[in-house]
Amino acid sequence: MPDKKYCYPDSEVLKNKLNIRDKDELFEAEKKLTFATTVSINSPS
Repeated sequence: MPDKKYCYPDSEVLKNKLNIRDKDELFEAEKKLTFATTVSINSPS
């Protein structure tokens, strides 16, 4: 369990720049962002 000072109140979700407080929603957003970043890095210029 993460340190509570880094989580939203009454939650185990870490504070994040997207301000997403639902763990499942945050997981999906992280997957999409990671995919987009990977595609961007691997695309020829």
